Amino acid sequence: MNMNKRQALELINNIVGYKQVMVKIDGQLTSFALDDDLSAYKFEQLLNSQQNAQVLLSYRSAGQVTVSGLHIHNDDIDELAPMELANTLTQAGLYHKDMSYHRLTALH
Repeated sequence: MNMNKRQALELINNIVGYKQVMVKIDGQLTSFALDDDLSAYKFEQLLNSQQNAQVLLSYRSAGQVTVSGLHIHNDDIDELAPMELANTLTQAGLYHKDMSYHRLTALH
């Protein structure tokens, strides 16, 4: 599903509970929690300032950890394909064989 930055932020903000975000820009990973209005605002500013980045979002849903990935290119945002998401997580040292993946847009 192709979406713009505003739509992606709305989807992320609609997820209830604790959210952990990793942003990959020029090969560098930055990780932080989205647990209050200030962190959500900083994430929005970071997202709006980037023309090319990957965003990995993890959150707990129905007793399991869900991981979704987004690719930002200019003003378009696409979900990462499951294999691309797995490769990114493997490169970051975060992939586990029992990890489950869900599409962000399919949940909301």
